Amino acid sequence: AGRPHICYSDFDAKHGRYAYFDGSAWHIQEPDPGNYSGSDCSLALDAQGRPHIAYYGGSGNLKYAWFDGSTWQLELADPIGGYFTSLALDASGQPHISHFDWSNYDLRYARRSAAGAQGTWEVQLVDGAGIVGDTTSLVLDAAGLPHISYHGNGDLRYAVFSGTGWLTETVDYGGEVGYYSSQALDGAGRARIAAHDWDRADLRYAYHG
Repeated sequence: AGRPHICYSDFDAKHGRYAYFDGSAWHIQEPDPGNYSGSDCSLALDAQGRPHIAYYGGSGNLKYAWFDGSTWQLELADPIGGYFTSLALDASGQPHISHFDWSNYDLRYARRSAAGAQGTWEVQLVDGAGIVGDTTSLVLDAAGLPHISYHGNGDLRYAVFSGTGWLTETVDYGGEVGYYSSQALDGAGRARIAAHDWDRADLRYAYHG
């Protein structure tokens, strides 16, 4: 219906919040009131318009909250990481999440392979070469395969799952580039990425020709 939905962190209360506009008023909920949870959140709506949120769980982990129509369901998606999350739902409504492991400085990826509150999660290390994986952006292509843009070792990096393994490459380099990337795939499935160049204080745009 074109109405906004927002996930965000309440710094004073130390947990995440969810807000949506019903056409006349804003409604605010707290999916997971646990201490220090809810930051670094990413939100997606399913086919029924129900919210799904990936977020930092407060204990060095990645958590996932989804609304079943009456109550919020909470799941531990990955016991490691949880920072700089990016969430996408596939055609079956299953979540795919990229995120950063701050303890080991790695890029990680989690996907749920079974529906329900106790769904089975599969977690993979995407890139662990140096300090990689902060400020991620994840999208799924037409085949449901994940594409991730991220900052790593001062560069703008890119990873795609081929169906059997992860392929990674450097997109932009020279100084500190690639922060806070946001990507989309065009009609041909090619990546188009916006990112911040820290050294030059510029917005940069990269696309696959």
